[in-house]
Amino acid sequence: MDAAPILIRVARVLRETGLEAVMIGNAAALQGAPVTTVDVDFFFRRTPANLRKLVSPR
Repeated sequence: MDAAPILIRVARVLRETGLEAVMIGNAAALQGAPVTTVDVDFFFRRTPANLRKLVSPR
């Protein structure tokens, strides 16, 4: 499975929304590493502005 297109899309959405988050899992796929899992983990900065972005519909 090539996870790079999905991860690029997720990174683009995070950038467009200004959501402060760190992608923790599978980011190595962007560099061409073989992917052995299908999950991605995120750590979101807990601020009032960021929490509003998490619950706000696009």
